[in-house]
Amino acid sequence: MARNGEIDDYRGYCKDCKANTYIVLDHSNGDTICTDCGLVLESYYIDETTEWRAFNDDNNDKDPNRVGYNANPLLSQGNLTTSISNNKGDHAIPKWLDGVSNSDRVLLQGFDIIEIIACRLGLVQPIKNRAKEIFKKTEEQKACIMRKRDSICAACLSISSGENKLPRTLKEISSAGRKNLGMKNHAVKAVHEAVDRRMNPKSVLAAIIYTITELSDEKKPLRDISLAADVAKGTIKKSFKDTSPHVSYPLKWWCQATQLTLSCN
Repeated sequence: MARNGEIDDYRGYCKDCKANTYIVLDHSNGDTICTDCGLVLESYYIDETTEWRAFNDDNNDKDPNRVGYNANPLLSQGNLTTSISNNKGDHAIPKWLDGVSNSDRVLLQGFDIIEIIACRLGLVQPIKNRAKEIFKKTEEQKACIMRKRDSICAACLSISSGENKLPRTLKEISSAGRKNLGMKNHAVKAVHEAVDRRMNPKSVLAAIIYTITELSDEKKPLRDISLAADVAKGTIKKSFKDTSPHVSYPLKWWCQATQLTLSCN
């Protein structure tokens, strides 16, 4: 928990108390202190988080505060690089002013995607850190060159959550990784209605079995097919009506389309 931006506390091991206690990080003095016994566990603590700097001598109306990325050991230069934005009218700025290497740029883009998906799923920091490590190894080994980066990042989070004993289903991760297409409400509603109308594969299979038995010499009662396929008779009838117009193509060498005017008794 941050206190006035100067002190953070968390749980850690104290050698004097010989137990896990609340440890305070005093960023102003660089000390790590046990809250139970007051022992200074570490001096000259180095804060590797983002650092805000103020440029009050700027003579424009823009925010004079600046912040850089926090130190990241996964990057080639620890993320201690400088990149200059291309403002309006600065089209002549050459690319060499951007100090971020191409490999680090790819990693940063992947890390941003992992952060977005993990935030939607409410995943803890260790899972995100492990997912970033997996993503870096994947990029270094060129294992997924032809894959979309979003899919790779989602897979890294899936593996990481499983390793940390907090697995998430593929459906959850897939839903969190989806992008907003900007569709209007009526278009989204139409898509949902179309999805809801899709038939269950078991129903389609039962309807096909019924069609084949009706066209063969060994006819089977609809009740028997219903019991064998574990599909209700009414569902088979409905699926049969939906699939019968399309059955003539795969069965054209066996029957004629005129033979498919069957009735479900």
